[in-house]
Amino acid sequence: MKKKEYKAQMNSILEFLVRDSTDKLELKAKLDKEREEAERQISKRVELQERVHSLEARLRTLSEIEARFEQERELKYKAEESLGEQLTENEKLERTIAELQKKNAKLQKKLEISEESK
Repeated sequence: MKKKEYKAQMNSILEFLVRDSTDKLELKAKLDKEREEAERQISKRVELQERVHSLEARLRTLSEIEARFEQERELKYKAEESLGEQLTENEKLERTIAELQKKNAKLQKKLEISEESK
């Protein structure tokens, strides 16, 4: 009887070891899959972080370009404003010159007339 009990215990232990090793193999396979998935997610995260850094750098560059554009636009506006003022001043001077030339012509005629009458 002892031999049967011993054999039954050994079969029981063997079944336990087989189930335990099968469970451990299944758990190892599951953990391997989870590790691979975690590595994929880490890789994606790194790619996304690199992309974010790239986009942030591009945004900074675009912001700098926009600031320079605004400065240039403001300078152009001031230059145009100044040019407009200068054109207005030139027009006034041209009118003044024309008026002075008319007065000069009148004075020349008066001078000629007064010289002729002498």
